Amino acid sequence: MKNGIPGPAGERRSGLGGGDLYRFAGLLFLLALLLLHFDPVTRVLLLAFVAAIVAVALNKLVRLLPLRRSLATALTALVIVGGLGTGLYFLGRAVAREIRAFVEQAPEIWDTLQEWEATVREETGLDVELLGPRTLELVERLPGLLLQAVGLLELVALIVLVLFGSIFVVAKPNEGLLTPFLRLIPRERRGAWRRMFELLGDRLGGWLIGTFISMVVIGTVSVIAFMLLGVPYPLLLGVLIGLLEIIPLVGPWIGGLTAIIVTLFHDPALALWVALVVLAIQELEGNVVHPVVMRGAVRIHPFVTLLALLLFGSMFGLLGAVLSLPLVLAIQTMVQVLWVENAIGTGEDEIEPVVKE
Repeated sequence: MKNGIPGPAGERRSGLGGGDLYRFAGLLFLLALLLLHFDPVTRVLLLAFVAAIVAVALNKLVRLLPLRRSLATALTALVIVGGLGTGLYFLGRAVAREIRAFVEQAPEIWDTLQEWEATVREETGLDVELLGPRTLELVERLPGLLLQAVGLLELVALIVLVLFGSIFVVAKPNEGLLTPFLRLIPRERRGAWRRMFELLGDRLGGWLIGTFISMVVIGTVSVIAFMLLGVPYPLLLGVLIGLLEIIPLVGPWIGGLTAIIVTLFHDPALALWVALVVLAIQELEGNVVHPVVMRGAVRIHPFVTLLALLLFGSMFGLLGAVLSLPLVLAIQTMVQVLWVENAIGTGEDEIEPVVKE
């Protein structure tokens, strides 16, 4: 059978038929309603999805080591946890110093804003407000928000749980999770689901590794450029730009615009050079870094990326915006393998492992 059309008698049925497609669309619609109206369920499922992406990326690294899976997993986890802990300790202390300096200088920034507002009113004769009531309230609460530790501790705890959960999944991926799941799938469709897991694993792992490399490269280049220009808080602004690389399309521009605004309060002439540097870094990211680190990964049209960002961002907030591309990759891979392509049946009771040992 091809394209959902039954073949000769005795030929194994493959692919998804029209009824299956409607049921699949209906399940997706019910799932969307469930996620939209039950925030706790949404958070758990999205965090589980994050853990799955991290596990896939770790599996790609584990397979590069010529060791037993358990030993290779332990060694990889030790290197990653040690590296992250060391980097966060030294980098976190330096960033914290710049945050304290920024908080201490907040009153001067406030006075500068009021002077600009008065100048605009005098020059134009208009009753212009540069900052609305909500913005003023946020500025007044900014020092307390920056120094609040509860949200930071929760974030660290979630990262630790996701990372260690991913490590345990990588240690025994088939016996504990994938093989029992595949046994729930009808025998004639197990091949298609297995291929979907393999393809989705390659795409999600490639996305995460490529995004991480892009974040490190762009963040490092930004820090060096800001230090050479004499930009205030170069480490804080460079780290911010690097972290925002994880949000597609708009993230890098938000980070660059923040650097320009912060510099504008200190030296308007320097802000122009910062704007030029930000544009140069974005060109570097779009034409050199991103094509290299994402080589071999599936390409998604920018318009589809924008729609996904708006859709999942509006549904799930910041976490949805960060995971917009992985969610599109998951949906695209499921449709491609389970509907567009012909399913490949194994014809055997034994289930081949999805993750190579």
